[in-house]
Amino acid sequence: MNLRHTLCHRLAVHLLDIRLRGVQPMSGAEGGVMVIANHPAPLDWWLLPLFLPADTLFVYDIREKRPPFVVRFYSWINWLGVDFTRPGHHQTLMDHLSGGGVAFAFPEGGATGADAIAKVAAFPLSAARKAGAKWIVGHLWGSRKLSFWHLLTRRRGIVLDFSSPDPAPIREKPEAPGMRQAEERLVGDWLVAAAFKGRPIHRTLWEGLIENCRPFDSQRVMLQEGSGTQATQGSFFTRTAILAQLLKKQTQPGERVGVLLPTTVGGLITFFALQLLGRTPTMLNFTAGPEAMAASARLAGVKTILSSRLFIEKAKLQAAHDHLKGVARVLLLEDLKKELNPWMLLKGFVTSRMPLFFHRRWSQGVDRNDPGVILFTSGSEGTPKGVVLSHGNLQANLNQIKARVDFNERDTLLNALPMFHAFGLTVGTLAPLFSGMKGILLPSPLDYRGVAETCYRTQSTILASANTFLAGYGKVAHPYDFHTLKLVFAGAEPLREETARLWRDKFGIRILEGYGATETSPVISVNTPMENLSGSVGRALPGMARHLAPVEGVDVGGRLWVKGENVMVGYLKEGAGREPIPPAGPMGKGWYDTGDVVAEDEAGYLQIVGRAKRFAKIGGEMVSLAAVEALAANTWPNERHAIITLPDPKKGERILILTERPNPDLKELIEQARKEHAAEILIPKRIIHIEEVPILGSGKIDFLKAREMVLELADQE
Repeated sequence: MNLRHTLCHRLAVHLLDIRLRGVQPMSGAEGGVMVIANHPAPLDWWLLPLFLPADTLFVYDIREKRPPFVVRFYSWINWLGVDFTRPGHHQTLMDHLSGGGVAFAFPEGGATGADAIAKVAAFPLSAARKAGAKWIVGHLWGSRKLSFWHLLTRRRGIVLDFSSPDPAPIREKPEAPGMRQAEERLVGDWLVAAAFKGRPIHRTLWEGLIENCRPFDSQRVMLQEGSGTQATQGSFFTRTAILAQLLKKQTQPGERVGVLLPTTVGGLITFFALQLLGRTPTMLNFTAGPEAMAASARLAGVKTILSSRLFIEKAKLQAAHDHLKGVARVLLLEDLKKELNPWMLLKGFVTSRMPLFFHRRWSQGVDRNDPGVILFTSGSEGTPKGVVLSHGNLQANLNQIKARVDFNERDTLLNALPMFHAFGLTVGTLAPLFSGMKGILLPSPLDYRGVAETCYRTQSTILASANTFLAGYGKVAHPYDFHTLKLVFAGAEPLREETARLWRDKFGIRILEGYGATETSPVISVNTPMENLSGSVGRALPGMARHLAPVEGVDVGGRLWVKGENVMVGYLKEGAGREPIPPAGPMGKGWYDTGDVVAEDEAGYLQIVGRAKRFAKIGGEMVSLAAVEALAANTWPNERHAIITLPDPKKGERILILTERPNPDLKELIEQARKEHAAEILIPKRIIHIEEVPILGSGKIDFLKAREMVLELADQE
């Protein structure tokens, strides 16, 4: 190693605050070693040569525009320029690897300008496979956001993580159709896994927020409401610190505090004020009714509930407010503001400039494994459960999402989903804050025209919602309202084909469907622009183990169990202060039963066969209620339907359809079943028309209420 290499190495470490992990195993390994990493910025070509072995062969795509003078400056380095699209250029690299050398390449080719993984080339994998070389997969994090201004004003750390497990050698395999695509997918999966592992999971959500906001200017507009109200990064932290002082007097360390607020700037400030203090926000579902909210508060042991007089009036929650008073103390934010004084304002300003110091002082040792939020399941098929998600759970899921999807500061995310819903909290609310995006907040997803108009005015680029709401937006919006959207994600409920078709035809937008559960923080899998299969819910996120348990009577797929850092701490027990019940299964601790029957193809795409509870056993044969619902949706695509089962003395169970279709004709359903070659057993014995199928605030069908309606109709007959 020459003097220039040594000096540049030390300068880079001290000036750029570079943290290096796992580079030692590259040297002295038996046989060749192929090293790959993501390529977020042109700066990467200046960094990597300083931290890899001096005899590394650096392979670059000759079509890439590397930084000027990089080859001339690093005169001691062996460079190999090839065309990644031409297999004939592999020989030199293969010879180097076969001789036991170390080689490095960016499979993405040129700098992507993104933190997520972009298109990758199979070139490095093909060459290494033929040479029998081993692999080391790395991840670079932080180089994309580095600027000259950051060097002058603050230290912005760069992480070079090569600590991912070394995959086994890939030996020579016969060429086969689809080999290149399979190799590209494998390289992409390794890079995505390294990206997830290389991203830090901070001690608390507050620390993660500070770290992700640090590179950006305090005058940057961080949040905006549909009404036009804005919050800059500086004002957000100042207002949060001021509110935290008021709440500090009203709550105790570690206390579970109820939050009854919509998705607004004020609601988000309240959420993070509790995080700053080390309290646990307990998000109450204000669409569930007074009794359900009170039951949730009692289950979590909530003593204090935070709400707003303006919100209670607008949402007509006065009855719920009065009912909750009998369970816990209800504090209104408007009343708390009356206690402000100049000293609190000054201290709030100081706190916002020293947020980590005051957080560690006030939170009293809160750790990543401690509860970060308490959410409640939708209760579409039973009593809502209290789900405890840790600080680490939420940050892990955010890192998993960012490893697959490119969220960055150039985007604007529009969210109208409520914060009490896991999808609305993690994807709609936290993802913008933890990715440098501007977040647009709307209090209700049911304001279809308001959402469409807000998207047009704010030129949002990302929208996260549920099928029910997306269908509503698609019907009322002007074809130009969504012209700036580049990513539209659907979750919480199955995406219907007519909704996807409407968005394709009217807006030219492909909806990307994902899948998850409150217990997994919530995302398990997602389709992306680079990896999308129609009819599936995408490929599983990195860092998640999966197991498909056989289900009696189901030939395709199995009951999905998952395990990973994003899986919940556990379910709440009855009574305050008790430890939650952690998930566990036949495979051991930490495994969560999703309750869904899922099929997985060779490429890793997941397809939901149906809920395990949503199967009917008719005459000894298992029938998927999801398949019946799909048949009804294809027959009458413009109406909503709910599939209900009732006991049957002869065949065990019978299926009924609740539909909004006026005068539904069973013959139309039978004809559609013939067109689809569907089994006759899918056709229900009875179809009942109702004015409106009951839905929950998350957009899911309320099957409990639907079943009650069926029983009431049966009693009246």
